[in-house]
Parts: sequence; C-alpha cells; structure tokens
Amino acid sequence: VGRKPVIWAACAIGAVGTAGFAFAPRVEVAVGAGLLVGAGSGMFLAVDWALLSELVPKASSGRYMGMSQLATALQGVTALIFGGLVLDIVANGFLGLDPDFAGSARWAIGFGVLLYVVSALLLVPVKEPERRRSSGGGLGALGGAG
Repeated sequence: VGRKPVIWAACAIGAVGTAGFAFAPRVEVAVGAGLLVGAGSGMFLAVDWALLSELVPKASSGRYMGMSQLATALQGVTALIFGGLVLDIVANGFLGLDPDFAGSARWAIGFGVLLYVVSALLLVPVKEPERRRSSGGGLGALGGAG
C-alpha cells in the first residue's frame, strides 16, 4: 500500500487512542486507548526509516537517519514542553479561559490529537518514490527468501 498510507493510518490510530486516553471515563478505557497509541507508534516506527531511506541521498543517509532517531527520541521531551504549556494555559485561565485545574491534564493530552493532525499534514507534500516490484511471487516479492 506504500509507506505514506501506513504512516497516515498510524497517525489516525494514534490520534484516536490519544483522544480516548485524554477523555477516558474509566481506567479500562484508558488502557484500551493506550493500546491504540502503542499500535500507532509501532506502525509508524515500522515504516518511517524505510521511507526515509528511500528519500535521502545514499551518501548522507547516516546523517539523516541520525536526525530521524534524534527526533524520535525527543518526542517525550517535546510532549512535556507542549503539554506543560497547555496545562498552564488551561489550569491558570490564560487567554480568557476559565481556570480548570482538574481538566487541564485532559486538555494537555488532548492537544496531542492536534499534533497528530499536523504531523499527517506535513507528510502530504512528501513524494514517495516508486517501489520496484519483484517479478517473483510469494515471500520474495515482499523481500523475504522465496
């Protein structure tokens, strides 16, 4: 199906899971939503380097792979920065909002849904290279021994 559709599906699954996690009425729902976030993350990690390796020049692939790994590793720190800002804005009533300390964590987590949408939109202009199809059948066409 291509790598971009898998990444978009991963964003959609992650966004649904994040929304479910943010607004879960019970722990059981939050756990189920967390499983969706994990599935979306796994799907993304399964194809992001494959797409990147097709897009970057071979001579500088190590540098780009390193930047990709750094971006992936910094996602937790970035989430804390954005989440903390949203938490403060909602909890303290900035921007004319009513102060809501109890709901601020839900808003901070829910902000992640917006970031999934932004991530999916940033992928739109990327042109996925044509992949060559193997003439053989079976597993060989998928890259395995055949």
